[in-house]
Amino acid sequence: MYPAGQVYILVSNKTDVFTIWDLADIHEGNIGCVRHKFMAQVRDIRDDPHAFWIGGGDWAESITINDPRYQPDADGLTAKERNNPILAQKRRLIAMADPIKEKGIGFGTGNHEFQYSLRSGGGLAEEIAEGLGLPYFGYSFFVDVIFIRTSSKLPRDRIYRTRPVNGGSATRVRIMAHHGSSAATTEGGRINALVKLAKRHQADVVFTSHLHNLLSVPIGVMGVDSKCRHLKASYKWGIMTGSFLQSYHEGTDASYAERKGYDLAFLGAAGIQINPWLRQMKPAMPWMDF
Repeated sequence: MYPAGQVYILVSNKTDVFTIWDLADIHEGNIGCVRHKFMAQVRDIRDDPHAFWIGGGDWAESITINDPRYQPDADGLTAKERNNPILAQKRRLIAMADPIKEKGIGFGTGNHEFQYSLRSGGGLAEEIAEGLGLPYFGYSFFVDVIFIRTSSKLPRDRIYRTRPVNGGSATRVRIMAHHGSSAATTEGGRINALVKLAKRHQADVVFTSHLHNLLSVPIGVMGVDSKCRHLKASYKWGIMTGSFLQSYHEGTDASYAERKGYDLAFLGAAGIQINPWLRQMKPAMPWMDF
């Protein structure tokens, strides 16, 4: 696990509300990857001065011909790209996320990249992180996002890796993110996996992905103040982010998800909205088609 340190974001107005998105499970290299939805998310983050993101893993499908999940008609690659599918996936992902690379807090890995790295000896997620100029955070990590109140003219729509010298008072939000490990296939199982992960880690927000679902769970803990004289309640959010991979794709043989009879994936990313001035936060969920 990576203790990833601190990043800093400037705040000038009491009304500023920031969103940190967990972008995960893109699965580039699978024909079911819904690229236009991911690119719409990229544009939204690019155009919102108060939007930032973390990479939650499984950006690349990372499946080659030696993998039992491989389908020659379902990789979404050109004939030339199939000569080196992993390189093609890496190049595509770096290009797709390039417009928001300066708004990235850090980049994690998922089970797909991890399994590929075990077989190949390479570090695919590390290479994507390097291509985007982002720190690599591993499979699970903690990171403190520190919002600094300021009236200076420093750029506010960016990440600072060291504390700006003319910053004022600060509000910290501690994020813990884990790609996920559960094989839950029911709603109750997914909720239990999220709650267990969130309760296990000391953070204000606990993100996970992997199950291609959208969930948010509030968790409260009763305690006392530092002098043990007054009751003090503390709260956190557990958030499971969605996916950019369709479970079922028309026009190809049955996908791995279809063969396993999985539920529909929920497309899009989840995040956390933060008003640092008021010390308030709530989940951010994507629009859903109907």
